[in-house]
Amino acid sequence: MISLVAVSCAMCSHLPGTEPRLPDDATHYVMPDAEVVQYFMDILELPCMTGVVWRQTIIKFVQHQCGRRHYRRLRQLLSDARRLSAVFSNEHQSLCWLRSERGEEESHWQNRLLHRAASYLYAHWQGRVPIVILSNSPRFCEEYGSAQVGVHILSVSTYVHNFWLEEEEMHELCESLSAAWQDSLLSGKGSGCQQKEFTEYLPSDVLQAGIKAVSSHKWRLSFDLRRFENLYN
Repeated sequence: MISLVAVSCAMCSHLPGTEPRLPDDATHYVMPDAEVVQYFMDILELPCMTGVVWRQTIIKFVQHQCGRRHYRRLRQLLSDARRLSAVFSNEHQSLCWLRSERGEEESHWQNRLLHRAASYLYAHWQGRVPIVILSNSPRFCEEYGSAQVGVHILSVSTYVHNFWLEEEEMHELCESLSAAWQDSLLSGKGSGCQQKEFTEYLPSDVLQAGIKAVSSHKWRLSFDLRRFENLYN
């Protein structure tokens, strides 16, 4: 299990016994939204991508919505000290919380929470390092792109072309992943992040027919919710 820790860097009075994780000489820090983590994980895994702030909300999203394989990749990134990245427990910081408005879309609410967290960190670091939010949402960029000095919202493609001109591998990845992302939007299908990692249950009529033919058997499983780990033994 990933332990969520407060961001510590050279700008903060970090706790005794800990070392800064974020680079103190960075030109900017990066905060990706859920869609970017879902579709553009290959870019975030590149060695040059350091100084990434991973919100607690994003980690929970990957854990519960993107499957074990995607979550395992994220855990490897977080455990690698060479990535010079940090986890921000935004859900434990009241100043990063915003109540959802009546009738508000989930994605819009999450965007507001992301911008609130980025603005909080920028102020906490006294405006010394700009923060770049990675999001491919045109609406998010239009509404909040200039809402806070020092907090920028860029699409993945714009970010790659503006900040990583000499990284050919990143440019090739960005083109490939952007095409796959566009195709998934047009087809209405999820990405590989959301693909099921298990065999689908048989339809109920097939199960009933199997039980009658004695080729399938019906069992009842009882377990204690307080000791659910016994199911895996």
